Amino acid sequence: MRSILSDILDVPERRLHVRSPDVGGGFGAKLRPYSGYVLAARAAMDVDAPVKWTATRTEENQSMVHSRHHLIDAEVGVDDDGTIRGFRADTVAPVGAFLMPAGSNPPTNLGVMAKGQYDIPAAYVHTRGAYTNTACLAAYRGAGRPEASYWVERMIRIVADELDMD
Repeated sequence: MRSILSDILDVPERRLHVRSPDVGGGFGAKLRPYSGYVLAARAAMDVDAPVKWTATRTEENQSMVHSRHHLIDAEVGVDDDGTIRGFRADTVAPVGAFLMPAGSNPPTNLGVMAKGQYDIPAAYVHTRGAYTNTACLAAYRGAGRPEASYWVERMIRIVADELDMD
């Protein structure tokens, strides 16, 4: 964090003190400085004194990266016995107002991992990002794996329901 803030603020890294107490899980969501970090550092430089900043829950929800929203339209080829022969999916992921570094990873990984643990011989996934007025997309806690798992399991459930199978 110090190195990144050093670049943003154009201040030697040795002049910055960053305190990161145990703040729990979240992993990737903590990999980058958010605007509050930069503003607190700039304010500390302006007043020449330490500045503490803690986001409210609402501020976090409005500014922290997200990763789970994907719109997926799919077709599945299935034999009468329930054997899935393949699928084709078109997915759109809202990336926020701008693409963050590694922001394309979750939707790309959704396509890479879309078959899950199943033996599905053919798969085609077309992935697109859409600029939106939401918080930016970036990797955290799985980088597309939870999205892929949810999607493939949902697809399997729909196929089973359609064929009246367990």
